[in-house]
Amino acid sequence: MKKIISIIISLLFIVSAILPLTSVSAADNMIDLQPDGAVVFVPDFNGMAGIYEPGLLSGTPQADVDPANSNTVTIQTTKDKSASYWGGFIETLPLNETTCYTIYFTATRNGKHSIGLHVDSVYGVYGYPERMKLMNKGSSLSGHDYVYYDKMAMDVPTYDPITGMVTHEYALEVNGVNTTLALYIKDNSGKYVLIDQSLEGTIEFFMADVLGIFFYSYYANHIVTISDCYVVKGLSWGEVVYPETTVAPETTKAPETKAPETTKAPETTAAPETEAPAVETEAPAATNAPETQAPAAPAKSGCGSVISGSALLVVAALAAPIVIRRKRK
Repeated sequence: MKKIISIIISLLFIVSAILPLTSVSAADNMIDLQPDGAVVFVPDFNGMAGIYEPGLLSGTPQADVDPANSNTVTIQTTKDKSASYWGGFIETLPLNETTCYTIYFTATRNGKHSIGLHVDSVYGVYGYPERMKLMNKGSSLSGHDYVYYDKMAMDVPTYDPITGMVTHEYALEVNGVNTTLALYIKDNSGKYVLIDQSLEGTIEFFMADVLGIFFYSYYANHIVTISDCYVVKGLSWGEVVYPETTVAPETTKAPETKAPETTKAPETTAAPETEAPAVETEAPAATNAPETQAPAAPAKSGCGSVISGSALLVVAALAAPIVIRRKRK
């Protein structure tokens, strides 16, 4: 019995010490401590253990990381018309109804080669040097098709006449609050212009609870080099539309009802008094009721009570073995 009491006291002490650690505020998340516009992630395409570990998701992609710059990777599909995804999830960047990001990346290609970038295993963007579109897996996002730059009067970089290469700088806004995507391209004046954006409700929800960077390719020998890739917290140009909070309508006070007055019972005449025979009896002496002491008020709950309880458990835990040893003598 003594051993059981000692073990119980020790367990209570351990539990009281652990419980405060199990309540972690959302503000402790590292991303919450960063201001909007801050660079919160720069991928190392060789892999970052436990943070970003890119690899094969599907298809037959080939990814060659630049040995001189691990933020540069060349992507192509080895089998023609194979929906190939290569990349990974960023475990440190939650994607939910409170987070927004902008992914920047540069695509350099020879000829009319295609490339895409997805933020999860389903939604993203894809296209060619002269056009891009929003994607749902391997198809266009509902209600969205290719946007041609020349038809939209966008002054964007074109092929270099000597090398035949073309380089475009993109920015993809990922709005977790409204579950939308918006794609931008930098024009020849150095300004990012909007290519296309989804409407709220088109994407019901993203397919992952953390942000992903997956490169998508489809045709064989479409070689594209991705460089200068990084993630910024918040939307660089777009606007977050927060849902309106509804206020419950005021309820009207029920009218006061007055209880009906009770009628007074008629007075009855008292019966004639009869005198009972006198019998002298001595009442027994009254005994005083034992005094009872009011129970002590319960201890106040809160941080103080937790600390006091923990302190009491510490004393009890430390004292328990001593008491037992003394009783054994």
